[in-house]
Amino acid sequence: MILDNIKNAKKYYGYSERVKTALQYLEKNAEALITMEAGRVDIDGDNIYALVLDRPCDPEYDSFWEGHRLYLDIHYVADGVELFGWAHISDMTETEYVDKVPGEHAKYKDKRHAGSYFLMRKGDFCLTDLEDIHAPSIYHPNSPFLRKICVKVKL
Repeated sequence: MILDNIKNAKKYYGYSERVKTALQYLEKNAEALITMEAGRVDIDGDNIYALVLDRPCDPEYDSFWEGHRLYLDIHYVADGVELFGWAHISDMTETEYVDKVPGEHAKYKDKRHAGSYFLMRKGDFCLTDLEDIHAPSIYHPNSPFLRKICVKVKL
């Protein structure tokens, strides 16, 4: 997993050409993403696309541990504060598939309370790869609203 601020995105251009394209999109559109209509934005069709999301920051929102096999995620905070969980896949147990594409998006449960948690603020991003099980958009009392973008990058 990578955690940084979008102003340092160039450091990660070498990760892959698609990651570079995704990061450049976030850099170029950082301000516009704050007010852009929620929904899917195609950057390179199904290879790279952004999900513009408005998340309720309340204790009733059901965040869960998730992982992917076909895409890596770049989670970017456009506005608000996001409490984010991370664990290595070896510390988790897969429980079910939750997407139409078998094996792409699975739910996990924590085997040994192994997860770590951190805050992301406006302009921060984290890149989660195949071994990175994550729990995004966890309730945080200091953030009544979260506008985030999840860029899906096909492997």
